[in-house]
Amino acid sequence: MSGYAEPRLEPFAARYTGEPLEELSGLAASQDYHSDGPWLSTAAQDLLLMLGKGGRLGRFGFGSAQDGLAELVAAGLATGKGRLQGQGRLVTSPLENTLGTLQLTAGLGGVRTAFYCALGPEGVLVLAGPSCTRLRSRDGAETTHRQLDFLSLDQLYPALAAWLGIGPSWTLDEEAAPDPAAIQARMSGSGPEQVPAPEGSGPVVRHMWEQEWFIWQPAGGSTGLPTGIQAGTAGTWQLVRTEAGLVLRPWPSGAAYRSLLRAVSGQLS
Repeated sequence: MSGYAEPRLEPFAARYTGEPLEELSGLAASQDYHSDGPWLSTAAQDLLLMLGKGGRLGRFGFGSAQDGLAELVAAGLATGKGRLQGQGRLVTSPLENTLGTLQLTAGLGGVRTAFYCALGPEGVLVLAGPSCTRLRSRDGAETTHRQLDFLSLDQLYPALAAWLGIGPSWTLDEEAAPDPAAIQARMSGSGPEQVPAPEGSGPVVRHMWEQEWFIWQPAGGSTGLPTGIQAGTAGTWQLVRTEAGLVLRPWPSGAAYRSLLRAVSGQLS
């Protein structure tokens, strides 16, 4: 039929398979994590968590907490006397009867970020640093700050997936056994030009290795989540430890999403 543009193809996947595979790699970036909450410095975050857990600023605590307190006051979360206001009490309510917490640390090109959430009976407190898409955009996001959010449990799952950059992608089945030192170098910010792909890698792994990696992993405690890698047009991959050593393998987005569900559900049990 005339008048309709042909869909753009995913360059590598279409060439590798010989099939007209439609481009999917830009969808995750178009559905990035979004919050209207304020960005808070580390001092303001620490103070908010302390107040939410029932702590109080003593007479000698005001001096060291002034900068963080000023941010909370400006955001309408606390009074100048260090007491939470209505909005502050709402967003920190999960800290009063916490069912569980989850924190993921991540990085891209040596720049670090993190996603923290506290799960409560009636909502989830979120403190999120710049997302995968935001770090890739090089928009000058302040990585020492995190954005405050308050979500329902149902909203948390897609928000976390969006923050990690998990989205539709073509899964091409190929694995590699990388040198742990090479993985550590990539996690520290070295690019593919400094760290060669694992010896004997096939075209799928080499394509993945050439991408800019957003690498994430759970912080503290066991959640059952492996290290995840959002590898741009190559989709999402996982790094798992087996008896034979490290294995790098494709991670279909649906499977990655279900792993996030299980990780959060594990904090509720």
